[in-house]
Amino acid sequence: MITLNQAGLHGKPHRGVWKDDNGMPRSATSSSVQEEFRRLSVGSRELWERALDSLPGGNTRTTIFHDPYPVYLVRGEGCRVTDVDGVERIDFINNYTALILGHCHPRVVEAVRRQAGQLMSAAAPSELEVALAEELRTRLPSIERIRFANSGTEATMLALRAARAFTGRSTIATFAGGYHGSHDYAASIPASASVPPGAPGVPSAVSETIVVAPYNSHVRCLREALPAAVKVGTVDKFQGQEATVSFFSMASSSGEDVPRGIEFLFSRNRLNVAVSRARCLAYVVASPRLLDTECRTVEQMKLVNALCRFAEMAEQGVALYKPD
Repeated sequence: MITLNQAGLHGKPHRGVWKDDNGMPRSATSSSVQEEFRRLSVGSRELWERALDSLPGGNTRTTIFHDPYPVYLVRGEGCRVTDVDGVERIDFINNYTALILGHCHPRVVEAVRRQAGQLMSAAAPSELEVALAEELRTRLPSIERIRFANSGTEATMLALRAARAFTGRSTIATFAGGYHGSHDYAASIPASASVPPGAPGVPSAVSETIVVAPYNSHVRCLREALPAAVKVGTVDKFQGQEATVSFFSMASSSGEDVPRGIEFLFSRNRLNVAVSRARCLAYVVASPRLLDTECRTVEQMKLVNALCRFAEMAEQGVALYKPD
């Protein structure tokens, strides 16, 4: 998952691999990985121990903590980050996809410096937020209006409040195991649908308004009904392995969602993956409203025509795919 680059006390970081006493690459066991981590992160450990006096857990972001302690970074460039010990790693997280251009992209750095000399923060709107909203709507035509938020937690919290105000209803439906931030509603989502919602510090009045449903329940039911040796998978899990039964979902939450999402809902590439992974049987779950889609492009017409053909074949009992 990471590439460790050991640095000398006064030298420039260089890439390397773990080797044994004879200079040969060695496999990493759980204990050897932790030993190597501790050896290469003395500065991070010292900084973490110092941080414990001021910050709960030594940092202010729960999701970035890991045992025995997190690494403390000092700089980044492209896909690589360097910690206080001079160890360079490949960053596979990219701040949870926020850094789509990597760290310190020259054009981003220049834009930030230019804006810092003009205005960084004020209790008033600016033209930049208008321009960004317009650009997002241009790229994603389904977006009608945008409300910017500081975090995912704030975004889902405001979305729930808006939904309750608009519908006049107070019950929230969610799937077990989902992560939607750290506000009371999000923190109440259990890992399993068999566990009631709730969390320490969350009033019962909140958890009593949450309904939890099992995610991929059709997959779970099949797994329970079939022998353990039978593999059941879904395309959206990107499992990268063959399954005896493979589910591919083209269902949408409502008919209004269809026109702006048909390329994703009915992607031939995703369908091909689903069918090719199923050695015996492939299920395609689709909403009948897809057949009533208002097509806006030639490509959408092709997709809907193909879906109609699939529907006709399904009604006739024709096998859509037969493995060799």
